[in-house]
Amino acid sequence: MKKATTALFVVLMFVFSCTKESVSPDLDSGYDVLKKADATKNVTKTLKFHESSGTMGPVGTGDCITGWQYLVSGTGHATHLGAFTVQNTACCLGPPYFQPVESLQGILTAANGDQIFTVVDHIYDGGDLGDVYHYHILMGNGRFEGALGYIDMWGLIDYDLGIFDLQGLGEITY
Repeated sequence: MKKATTALFVVLMFVFSCTKESVSPDLDSGYDVLKKADATKNVTKTLKFHESSGTMGPVGTGDCITGWQYLVSGTGHATHLGAFTVQNTACCLGPPYFQPVESLQGILTAANGDQIFTVVDHIYDGGDLGDVYHYHILMGNGRFEGALGYIDMWGLIDYDLGIFDLQGLGEITY
């Protein structure tokens, strides 16, 4: 019994001899536990759009001060989003050509309601892929809070029929 009591005493002395400063970081030293946790939270991942299809065309003046609002809406499936809906809008000059007077801005909404907000930066020639629409990821909400990155989309865009069927690839950091 004496050995057990002595062992318990030694263990308790060791536990209580540690000071708070020797176990936790000194907050005045510049070490910020919250900043470190936030820095390790953001990860860059490949974002692949397996499919995205829907309709597009002018829908009246909408929020446009001059011209017409052009609406692109549809559904699709992508990594990190799962099943999603897409809604892109731009203000355009009126018929017959509907030339954009501002960038195409978009919202990708995952099935759970989390969103990614995008804008088309430019369109470039992707060779065999045809025209590639380069989207810049501006931000997001839900699990995509503070998201950044890009998406390149290509495929069938038929302005006469008002339909699209695209696929894409990009990177997202969130």
